[in-house]
Amino acid sequence: MKRLLMYVENQPYAYLELEDSLNPQYFTLPFDTIKAADGVEIHFRFVIEEVYAGTTYEDTCLTGLVVDFMGRRSH
Repeated sequence: MKRLLMYVENQPYAYLELEDSLNPQYFTLPFDTIKAADGVEIHFRFVIEEVYAGTTYEDTCLTGLVVDFMGRRSH
């Protein structure tokens, strides 16, 4: 994958630009822009917007995706 569009609660939130690499990649989003009250679930969705061309296969693979979200209380 080259570019992902991240949605938060069904609203476009950020484009994530990925390198053409097998190494883990990390993104830090602006602190305190996603708020959640205690016990409230937040829904994330990622849409593949662009991919790097492969040399062998035509499909796209994702090994893993981890969202490390430290819930913040809304006031």
